Amino acid sequence: MLANSRIDVSGSTTVNGLIGGNLVFCDENGTETVNGTIAPTVNQSCSAGYPTVACDAGDNDGDGVNNGGDDFPGLPDVTFSSFYPSEGNFGTFMFEDLFPNKGDYDFNDLVVQYQFETITNASNQVVQLKARFLVQAIGAAHMNGFGFQLPGVPASAVYSVTGYPYSPAAAPSTSVAANGVEVNQSNATFVVFDNVTSFMGLGAGSRYNVYDNQTPAGNPGVVELEITFLQPQTSIGGSI
Repeated sequence: MLANSRIDVSGSTTVNGLIGGNLVFCDENGTETVNGTIAPTVNQSCSAGYPTVACDAGDNDGDGVNNGGDDFPGLPDVTFSSFYPSEGNFGTFMFEDLFPNKGDYDFNDLVVQYQFETITNASNQVVQLKARFLVQAIGAAHMNGFGFQLPGVPASAVYSVTGYPYSPAAAPSTSVAANGVEVNQSNATFVVFDNVTSFMGLGAGSRYNVYDNQTPAGNPGVVELEITFLQPQTSIGGSI
């Protein structure tokens, strides 16, 4: 089976984490220091061939991008999909709700993993944004909420938001417009949940995944929001 990718090292190699996947790893001088792990799926041979990909020169949807390079070859309005931090991996947000006041500084009051998938057209303009979140821990007694904003993107630029874990009527502390953004915000702002303990199916003041012998959550804590824009956006930003 051909590898999906190949890495060639021109200098010395120090492995502190994991090198995995179906790839070729070439270091002409050998791997000098391995403090981590190189998975058995990795072919450590400089004589191995470079990976190849099938080329489909057709253009089924007529967007000007060949099928072989089009992530959505049957849809003319969307062409490419990119992930942050990467496909198959999530980043982590950790919050301390007393900061900057003195407290325990354990940054476990809310821990949320995240992944953003940006879907663009053939002109590399943003058509959709898929935001995925996974609640990992709740270490606070407060009824904390979580949301994010796209600086420079007007709230009116959003056509729709699907995937909310609640209806606006069940979120009395926030107000959501018909297009799915939070009201009274000039930039597009999205409320993922307004009360994490309620969202997780826990009682008020409950902790989650920080102590032994806790009440199990009734909700796995997974959220996926699909944000569709009225018109393709040249760029979008992001902040918490």
